[in-house]
Amino acid sequence: MTTPMQAELDLLEKEFVSMGNMVYEAIQTACVSVLNSKADHVTDIIKNDKVIDGRENTIDKHCIKLWATQAPVANDLRMIFCIIRSTNELERMGDHAKEISRSLRRALEHGEIYLTKAIRVACEEIPDLLDQALNGQQRKDSLKARQTRDICKIGENRFNDLNENFSELVEKGDHPAAVLLEILAIGQRYQRLYALIGNICKNTVFMLEGEVIKHSGREHPLTDV
Repeated sequence: MTTPMQAELDLLEKEFVSMGNMVYEAIQTACVSVLNSKADHVTDIIKNDKVIDGRENTIDKHCIKLWATQAPVANDLRMIFCIIRSTNELERMGDHAKEISRSLRRALEHGEIYLTKAIRVACEEIPDLLDQALNGQQRKDSLKARQTRDICKIGENRFNDLNENFSELVEKGDHPAAVLLEILAIGQRYQRLYALIGNICKNTVFMLEGEVIKHSGREHPLTDV
């Protein structure tokens, strides 16, 4: 017999999956647009981003309601925490998809765009990685989440020399500076998308194993002693 708490969690999970599908479509559309150098879908992505923002608000309110009325503990509490954190990551991904599309449109106004290898790889790889991250969370697969996060970290590091590479391109003068600046902005947003997808994977590991995966560094106390 399904308990009231389980019914609420099932509904919460469906809401999250629905939002994940929306963000996946936005990112997929933005990536295809960049690869094809076409900005036909910019308006649609911007319009859909408002829907994504509204879905985040709905999920946040649902999570707060569960905290306040059901007093979840242990596994249920970790699941709610995972979803509310991952929902925030999805909302930010939707923003990046929107801004990538805007940068693409502005770049095309100045002529033919130039894409680095890292950007081309990201366009082909990021939608699949997001799909894997969302499936890993839905299927409660912590191993898949860890594997996907490792790939995301490689992709994120691929953009570490982005500023330096574009400085060299600007100095060569083979492409309009206005175009290069927009492509630089696109590259920076792809780097953030890798990090955000990796965060969803970390949230999944916490939900299933209780392990908090953080970047390396010395911990600081909450208050000075």
